Amino acid sequence: MVQPLCKEHAMAHYSFSRNYRLPTLLTSISLALYGCGGGGSGSDNKPAEVAPTVLSTVPAMGATNVSTSTKVLTAGFSKFMDASSLSAATFKLTCPGNVAITGAVSYTTVASMATLTLAATEVLPASSTCTARITQAAKDTIGMALAADYVWTFNTAAPFETVPPTVTGTINTNGQTNVAFNTKVGATFSEPINPLSINANTFVVTETATGTKLAGALSYIDVSAVFQPTVALKPNTAYTVTVKGGAGGVTDLAGNALVNDFVIGWSTGATSDAIAPTVIGTNQVNGGGNVAVNTKIGATFSEGMDPLTFTAANFQLSLGSTPIAGTIQYTGVNVVFIPTSQLAPSSTYTMTLKGGNGGVTDLAGNPLAQDYVIRWTTGAAADAVAPIVLGTNYVNGSTNVAINTRVGMSFSEAMDPLTVTNNNFVLTTGTTRVAGTVNYTGTQAVFVPLINLLPGTRYTATVKGGASGVADLSGNRLAADFVANWTTGPAADLTAPTVLTTLADNGGAGVPINTKIGVLFSEPIDPLTITNNNFQVRNGTTSIPGSLYPVGETVVFLPQSNLTPNTTYTVTIEGGRGDVTDRVGNALAGNYVYSFKTSAVTDTAAPYVIASTQATGATNVPLSARPGLTLSESIDPLTATTANFVVSDGTTPVQGFVSYGGLNLVFTPNTLLKPNTRYTVTLKGSLGGVSDLSGNAMNDDFIISWTTGTAN
Repeated sequence: MVQPLCKEHAMAHYSFSRNYRLPTLLTSISLALYGCGGGGSGSDNKPAEVAPTVLSTVPAMGATNVSTSTKVLTAGFSKFMDASSLSAATFKLTCPGNVAITGAVSYTTVASMATLTLAATEVLPASSTCTARITQAAKDTIGMALAADYVWTFNTAAPFETVPPTVTGTINTNGQTNVAFNTKVGATFSEPINPLSINANTFVVTETATGTKLAGALSYIDVSAVFQPTVALKPNTAYTVTVKGGAGGVTDLAGNALVNDFVIGWSTGATSDAIAPTVIGTNQVNGGGNVAVNTKIGATFSEGMDPLTFTAANFQLSLGSTPIAGTIQYTGVNVVFIPTSQLAPSSTYTMTLKGGNGGVTDLAGNPLAQDYVIRWTTGAAADAVAPIVLGTNYVNGSTNVAINTRVGMSFSEAMDPLTVTNNNFVLTTGTTRVAGTVNYTGTQAVFVPLINLLPGTRYTATVKGGASGVADLSGNRLAADFVANWTTGPAADLTAPTVLTTLADNGGAGVPINTKIGVLFSEPIDPLTITNNNFQVRNGTTSIPGSLYPVGETVVFLPQSNLTPNTTYTVTIEGGRGDVTDRVGNALAGNYVYSFKTSAVTDTAAPYVIASTQATGATNVPLSARPGLTLSESIDPLTATTANFVVSDGTTPVQGFVSYGGLNLVFTPNTLLKPNTRYTVTLKGSLGGVSDLSGNAMNDDFIISWTTGTAN
């Protein structure tokens, strides 16, 4: 936990940071303790000096899969240090058997960072736990030593990691327009980067028309680099961002360089960004239960955030009044808190993201308007269930796919965003990889090609599983690669999405006060364009706080608490330039507005199946059949998944996807069914199964069987 600064220390720390660049290299946020009170202030009222602390390390505390060819370790301090006190005697690395790993120690004043550079001949032992230590002999510039040795451990991977890093995402996408001119410029990498390789020669922002290189300051945290221009960008101006690859370019901790230069361009608009960011979703639902004790904790924002503002003071997890120790990682629009140890079972935890002055901010410096607080309760056990891919916006074998498409994947649960990268989510044509970035939010990943795809061309989308593949928040990996093939058509998609229907009837009354709210679009929506700024639920002029969950064609809003009884609510989804778009960037043409009125009660009735497209015991069912079910009430589309709607041939599940439409669910197989074969359709109930918009699950599984014929 972070002890609060006393007034004098806070003022001294602020003055210090105003006059000098304090450490900005933060790859994991560690504990910073500041003392308050006590004697020694003297007649001049100077605050008592505090000992320096280690704020951050690379590799991070508890890091896994660290390359055996790693050559650089770093430690960032809370104060400027005496360089002469940092040496091979005070910055040490040992591996199993107390074997010392030799290297040279240097100190960079501008970031207050010590670097241990291992000798060229040193190779870390594979699959081992290594221990790094900064001894108490390390001192700051006034001679104050660390209060105690700072020790951290990390685990190495298999021998000689040779995979080059990639740029997995950027805050402003290639070709984007109307970018706020007061923004910072950010890029996210597929793995931790050697911070010494992020500099003014390898991360370059230029004015496109003139080639003029912009002056600014670079910061690096975890897997994110941020460039802050010395002066604001010009309005209505095109800029080019280049991250250098090859010799002399950006490298990972093992020295593997980015293969090629990463280059994108975008243009500013006429205005600055003065809109506060919002939290649009969390990995754990407010008031939820049965959360796995081995989970990571995360939140998704309405826009790219400044990763340097995610500190242990601004992102807290607590059990009662006790803060939980852990580290923080940020990527794209997602922040993840990783507890140092498993959470306590059957316990209620509070997650707090600090807003207001000193809180987390977007890249334009706008803070979260106020603290965002949710509470949830753990279950009794850890999560050991592997995630699965529930669907993709183009099923295997699709044709006539738009050449300006983005590729989306839906998962069965929230994933660790640091594993959803363009090394693990790959688009290829033949053996050639398509250059692009990956965006992730909620349970949705979107691959964004840097340029349009080729017309009339077969592409393969692969989400990697196995030991180094994508993982859920408990570290469970996708069991095997998920692969889908499809072919582009001749043209781009220029058709705007529309709203087909609403989860609560437009103008309807008697809506339960414990309902979820949502809409169904005509096509899959880009999940990163759904925010609390353009999808708003209001009671009069008062905005209702809650979380947004975009899944395919559906967007669900979960209020933080029950709605007010007998009250009219208005839902506004903003369209037009810069607002809600489909997955190729076509915007909703205009605002969509609907309203409903609540009842005085909660809904506690369980839904049930009232009809099926194939009767139980039916025979001669066409091979092209799409099993469908109709339920007694609207279903929560977040529960309408292939994990809950299963079609099987004996014990073998049929591969396919689930479509949702209010009361109706339809399963579409990827291929024709087998002839003369008995199939079983199961819609799962009980905990974790299909539930209605108020969270009531079906009481039991619904199961029917039927047999195919010989033809369609």
